[in-house]
Amino acid sequence: MPCILSHPLTLLLTLFHTLDTSLAQSQPNQPFTAFAQSFPTQFSQAQPSPARFVPPAAAVSSSFPSSSPPRFGPSTAAPPVRTPAAAVGRTGCALFIPGAASAGGQQPCILYEDVNAAFNAAKAKFGLRPVNGRFQTQDIGNLGTLIYESARILAAQYQLDKDVVANGLPLIDTTGTAIQQFCPPFLLTPKCEVTRYRSLEGICNNLENPNWGSAMNSHARFLTPDFADGVSAPRLSATGRQLPPPRTVSTQVHKDEGFHDHAVTNLLVTWGQYLDHDITLTGETKDNAGKTPNCCQDGVGARAHSDCIPIDVPANDPFFAQFNKRCLNMVRNLPGLKSNCRLGPRDSFNEVSSIIDAGAVYSNIPDQLVRLRTFQGGQMKMLDAFPEERLKPLLPLKVERPDESCIRPTNDVFCFLSGDSR
Repeated sequence: MPCILSHPLTLLLTLFHTLDTSLAQSQPNQPFTAFAQSFPTQFSQAQPSPARFVPPAAAVSSSFPSSSPPRFGPSTAAPPVRTPAAAVGRTGCALFIPGAASAGGQQPCILYEDVNAAFNAAKAKFGLRPVNGRFQTQDIGNLGTLIYESARILAAQYQLDKDVVANGLPLIDTTGTAIQQFCPPFLLTPKCEVTRYRSLEGICNNLENPNWGSAMNSHARFLTPDFADGVSAPRLSATGRQLPPPRTVSTQVHKDEGFHDHAVTNLLVTWGQYLDHDITLTGETKDNAGKTPNCCQDGVGARAHSDCIPIDVPANDPFFAQFNKRCLNMVRNLPGLKSNCRLGPRDSFNEVSSIIDAGAVYSNIPDQLVRLRTFQGGQMKMLDAFPEERLKPLLPLKVERPDESCIRPTNDVFCFLSGDSR
């Protein structure tokens, strides 16, 4: 087995890596719970919420008899057949909007035509780079940017509140819109079959919910997000003002009192870090050179990238003041995609499967696994660097894209190649 190098991080990383680093979570939406018993099920990736948003009957799959109540949830049917762009799309109502009435007294409805118009406007604003071959991390982020901009346009057009954005927009069947043409195949509902071996990407590990836990899928939330605009803008205070700087809060709440826990050993950190890397790898924002954008310039925050949210450091900071450091670099994670590329609030996404499957060793990417195997006796590639010292072999060197996730003091120094880029 390849050796796994650890970092001095705690087991809490397993939880924290799944959260979008750009925002604080809100409390559950209490008014929403009053409608808990209104409808039988709710379309949700992980933890269902009470449902009160109703897609029109035309939006429900024809596989359900008209006499049966609609079932909102991941389907086990084969993915929809891709058709030419000109032929894509339904017409008419996509989602009834609760709590509002039009001039004629009828319940207003978001139209499929408006969803298409919002997506096309977002595509015209940001552009969309063609995907060559397999969807890469940046390809997911690029399409995610358009999806959330589409949601923002619809929220402004229909004056949707945060509750409707978070729990209503995801009910729109995006497979009947222009979005379907650009959605990655692995995010469309696959047709699962019982096979002897699991898929490398974790797809169909759960036969009832094929996308649960699979790689390149958005992280599930425990709480409804509380974005300022309901879609993506960082959270504001209850009065609409900016929240206190995170560094100010952390120095007050989490004081460094020099406590050392002697009840555990370094094995806790090593094993915890390995498990963390096996189940989470959040898609990170990179600049055109493949580096993390520098959001701190000349000691203060700068908008070097649209996803920059630098953290201001107080002048009297108990630690950073001695180094005259007034800014901490902070970049939002790449926007992710939900199953079927559904609309809704911004989510981050997981590049690896959230299943404990030794993906950190073997990778969750088929092409990467090929690079790691010898195809002889089921063995992995190793580097026998010190045979004369009778030392165990090391991981192979990463000679392709050597600067990716690697700090190299000189060009003749390389990091190791494994199933995890970290």
